Amino acid sequence: MAHPVPLRKDDDEGRRAYRTARGGRARPADTSSRRIYELLRASIRDGSIGAGEQLDEQRLVRAYNGSRNSVRRALQALAEEGLLDRTRRVGTSLSRTIVPVAPTDVGPRVYEGTLHEGRLAVETLECTRVIAGREVARRLQIEPTAEVMRIEQVGNYDSEPLYVRTGYLVTDLEAPAFLALLDRCHVDYPPLPVVFERVFGRPYGASIYSVEAVALEERIAALLHVQPEVPTLLRELTTADVDGRPFELSFTYFRSGRVALSGIGTFTETGHRMG
Repeated sequence: MAHPVPLRKDDDEGRRAYRTARGGRARPADTSSRRIYELLRASIRDGSIGAGEQLDEQRLVRAYNGSRNSVRRALQALAEEGLLDRTRRVGTSLSRTIVPVAPTDVGPRVYEGTLHEGRLAVETLECTRVIAGREVARRLQIEPTAEVMRIEQVGNYDSEPLYVRTGYLVTDLEAPAFLALLDRCHVDYPPLPVVFERVFGRPYGASIYSVEAVALEERIAALLHVQPEVPTLLRELTTADVDGRPFELSFTYFRSGRVALSGIGTFTETGHRMG
């Protein structure tokens, strides 16, 4: 019969510490700068911390239940990412915001009445008709020899590049007329269903998207004003009308650290996701 191996003193103390961490008394302050960093980013993202707002360390210690060191390290990390400005004898303030983009929207919601109204300017770098080719045609459910409009755009938020987008659109318009239509949409930046109906003359139905992390190649990195090979988010988005017919396929590179893909999801009684 095998005899149990006796616990060493340090093993026993380690287990007691683990049990205390899992279910013991609440700790008075969080010493993890990572957790404070996560909460601070969330507050920047949802607008709880506004542009130019002074961030007092002692107030943050109370608000986030953090230790002074954990708050200080979290603030320094956000400053290194360019979101905060930390100046000796002046203090810490928010210098850039995190821009929320719904996964199924083309860009951030900047139309009238939103928090980010008037802060986006889209520059169209290319607008030309091209042959779809097999893969674009497969996604848009058209013939490979059909023509589509290809556009490339840079979205500038507060005069800084936020995203680079390439789109393939099903339209009979020639490039000058289509570009004029896009320019009209860039005046008021209405919600996606409004833009869709303006551009395609059909009621908007739904969007399908896929997001993955990729390393930037040199040209896209230069357009976003970041270093090549920096990891960023690449989203593939297909938008369709009410009958499920795809009209646009786009690929968007979002600038690392400045964009949060945010939305609200609900589920039916059968467990299917809606929205």
